[in-house]
Amino acid sequence: MRETVQLKAWGKVLSGWTQVEIVESLEALASTFSLSYSDRCLEADGLPRLTPGGACEVLIGDELVLAGYIDDSQASESADARTLEVSGLSRVGDLVDCSARRKPPQWSDATVVDIARDLVEPFGLDVVCTSGLDGPLKTFALEPGETVHEAIARAARLRGMILQARPSGALELAALGSRSAPAALERGRNIVSASRGQSMRDRFSEVRVLAQAGGEDLFGAEAAQASAAANDPSVKRYRPLDVLSDAGESSAGLAARAKWEVATRAGKASRMTVTVQDWTTPAGRWRPNALVRVKHDWLGVTGTLLIVTVRHTLDDGGRMTTLELCPPGAFEPEPVKPAKKEASWP
Repeated sequence: MRETVQLKAWGKVLSGWTQVEIVESLEALASTFSLSYSDRCLEADGLPRLTPGGACEVLIGDELVLAGYIDDSQASESADARTLEVSGLSRVGDLVDCSARRKPPQWSDATVVDIARDLVEPFGLDVVCTSGLDGPLKTFALEPGETVHEAIARAARLRGMILQARPSGALELAALGSRSAPAALERGRNIVSASRGQSMRDRFSEVRVLAQAGGEDLFGAEAAQASAAANDPSVKRYRPLDVLSDAGESSAGLAARAKWEVATRAGKASRMTVTVQDWTTPAGRWRPNALVRVKHDWLGVTGTLLIVTVRHTLDDGGRMTTLELCPPGAFEPEPVKPAKKEASWP
């Protein structure tokens, strides 16, 4: 039996949806869903009452896809049809929308998990760390007006981690590419359709990173003019870019930042979209933040790409999954600047 989408809300379990869209993405912390209900599934006494704001769960078969809230619902009736449209997002959506508040608004010698747990506690969410990179930060402070998501993401970048949502609603601090793809993607085997986009926008022949002030291993005039550069061999014409670094960056840090700028710009300039049949495979469901082997000779793609976005859909064309892919370098965390050493005196 093929898996069906179920919505659990307000004590009801609703299935028989005629249109489905469930989206998970590295580019949006909160997963979203949009479901349309046909009149053949409606209760005899009228439409189910699904008031926006209510807690809900979305399942594919017996697998929980997201736990969250109903944002919008719309009921319609005509002479020959009644429909219900429901949409919402996962529990971590509140972290994206809401301001970060804490008294005092700063931490000392706290890990990213410590900071995240303090900030999400009022929302009743759990925090899980699977990256193994969570060393303590000497200091961290909230910036005026930033959201909870922005604050935690900023702290996570300092330890080379990314944020993703678990189906249960928990916030996960993870390493890039930490999930496993359930299958390889290959033209003529499981790819229904595919497209590849490439761009030279925001790419430069040379990226030079300039220090604002002397780094810890530089002195005098050398410090004032410290810089490091990296080249993008794919950019054939002269297109230089200068980037100003944070104060106190070392020469090694400047070089790492220059290479990172080139790699992430190149990664973001290349995207591939692949559509496959169905929502799951024998090895499991497609998820973002997974590395997948791709082979499409006509598009000239052979290699390992990162799954950025997963879109499960159901419509007149059947059940499909659309995957947005890019080189892993597009999402590599920014190089971490070592903490400034304290001066020692005899």
